[in-house]
Amino acid sequence: MKFTKTSEKQLREYFPKMDASGCVVASDWTSGSGRFTKPKALPPFVQRFERKEYAKTALPKHGTPERVAFEFFGENPRRKAVLVLDKEAALAFFFEAAHGREI
Repeated sequence: MKFTKTSEKQLREYFPKMDASGCVVASDWTSGSGRFTKPKALPPFVQRFERKEYAKTALPKHGTPERVAFEFFGENPRRKAVLVLDKEAALAFFFEAAHGREI
């Protein structure tokens, strides 16, 4: 993956809006106003999750972005979609980049 200035700008806009778990409500990640609003392009390492029901025996694994979204929806029952930063993938990428290896 090539990390461009656009990717850097997107992440710099994303970080102040996210909470401690790396979540941003999807409605906060838009541009424009009124009827001219559009969703912004997702930054690298960020995934969009819609509300989904899970069986008690099939919950998402701990430490995954799916689990973070599941817990976010538990705390915020009226939200429909959330953006979640995949911290493991981002840290692995930056660690490899810091050591001079290109992924």
